Amino acid sequence: MRRFGYAYFFAVLVGTLLIGLEHLFLPMTVRVSTVQGVAGHDYAINQLGAFARKPFLIGLHAVFGVLFASMIPMQFWRAFRRKFRSAHKLIGWMFAVSTVVVAVTGIGVSYVYPFAGRAGVVPNLIFGLILIGLMATAIDHARKREIAKHEEWVLRAAMCGLGIALSRLYLMILVQWLGLPARESMAQVFWLGASTNLLLVELWIRRYGTVAKGLRVSKLS
Repeated sequence: MRRFGYAYFFAVLVGTLLIGLEHLFLPMTVRVSTVQGVAGHDYAINQLGAFARKPFLIGLHAVFGVLFASMIPMQFWRAFRRKFRSAHKLIGWMFAVSTVVVAVTGIGVSYVYPFAGRAGVVPNLIFGLILIGLMATAIDHARKREIAKHEEWVLRAAMCGLGIALSRLYLMILVQWLGLPARESMAQVFWLGASTNLLLVELWIRRYGTVAKGLRVSKLS
């Protein structure tokens, strides 16, 4: 069961990185072709077209999304934290800032590029606020030197943010396999991605503790 959990964690982490890097570095023609295979023609043409017309906000969201995902492993790396505590603390604060920016820009993206309409704004707003709340709770436990609790809430925040990768999978299932309209499906996957990850991480924590605990990471002194 633990191996499955680690494999799933790695998969959604890599998936989130690939989504951000795809937006930042792939040419539009390649992205349209790739996205069309997941989200269908409507999304590939109209939503990517909206991103191209107003690139700043979605670009900012993608940059901080990549930073967010790339710093997650550093939060649970035993040897690095023990040997480079100051660097671990600095990266932790950078991760916290990235988390807030990802949440705020994610809410903004759903409003500025309203492919799914109001139905797409609501879940982004709710999970954006949840993500900020999870990180705020993690910081509070760190300040109190409650390291085990801090790690649990960091893990919850990480998995909430990584829900975007699972949302893409849900979107492909709804659009490509079940034949549902992309706009309707987009509103649904925003709920499904983050909520599934939050459920899975809660089950993990209740059974094993944190990723760090499962890997026997020692507490800070």
